[in-house]
Amino acid sequence: MLIVDEASMLSADVVGVVEQLVAHAGAAHTLTVVYVGDMAQLLPVDGAPPTDADAWPADVLTLAGQHRTLDAALADALRQLRAVGDERLQVKTLPPSLRARCVRLADIGDVTAVTGATFCFGTRAAVARHNDALLDAHLARTGARAVTFVASDAAASPSLQRALDAACAQPSRVRLAVGARVRLTANMRAFAKGMVTTVDAIEQPSPTAPNGAVVVRFGTEVLRLVPGRYWCLRAPAVDGDATARGRVLASRKTVPLALAYATTVHGLQGDTIADDTLYVDTRSLFGGVRHLYTAASRVRRLEQLRLVV
Repeated sequence: MLIVDEASMLSADVVGVVEQLVAHAGAAHTLTVVYVGDMAQLLPVDGAPPTDADAWPADVLTLAGQHRTLDAALADALRQLRAVGDERLQVKTLPPSLRARCVRLADIGDVTAVTGATFCFGTRAAVARHNDALLDAHLARTGARAVTFVASDAAASPSLQRALDAACAQPSRVRLAVGARVRLTANMRAFAKGMVTTVDAIEQPSPTAPNGAVVVRFGTEVLRLVPGRYWCLRAPAVDGDATARGRVLASRKTVPLALAYATTVHGLQGDTIADDTLYVDTRSLFGGVRHLYTAASRVRRLEQLRLVV
């Protein structure tokens, strides 16, 4: 059995490739493909949605619950958003419970003073500006010193470099400091991509870590992160020829961390915001209600949600 998660983000072309791979497995290796995901969440960045594929399965099993949701008010709001579909995002058409969560930027005040919060924007540029502003505020408040980690990329062509830039969860350049809020951008041992913590220490280059290292903690567990090639674009099998499968076409080498004061909707996909308040900048969500639904479904309780209008 092949289980494909986050199915809403697959393009119809990718579904076709999956079915070709299944066909190449041959009758001697019967393989069942199960596509899993919330189809009201993000669509593919490029290409037609997966449901447009000829090979998209006709048999659908719909689950009644959402495992992150801990209160009935949030579950009801999410059901109402799903019913709205792919409409343009308008405050007046939102469910009353979500309209009550709307705030204006002026009401928040100095965003650099807001603690226990994650901000969600529609663009990487807006995320970068917010992260930089909050890191600068942290440096001014604590006197910590920022260290910049610049990624080392390897790509076989300019087009593959562009594909790496588009697909990689890790920024090519990231400023970090002791006490800064960060998230993992790759799975590390028992710790999943997207988990948030703060920087415990930044080590200078040494014989065991020529490019330095960053120390973070999750509870009692300590992770010492050194720059590595945690992100790769690999070649698939082509026309049944498996000889090229797995060959690295492009990669990025750096520490698997990014500032976590803000993120995009795509960066939130798959994450769970257990306790933070989530501020969603609805003005920058180019994906309409679908983007809002994806962001809102990351929190566990309705009271965690604020919609900036």
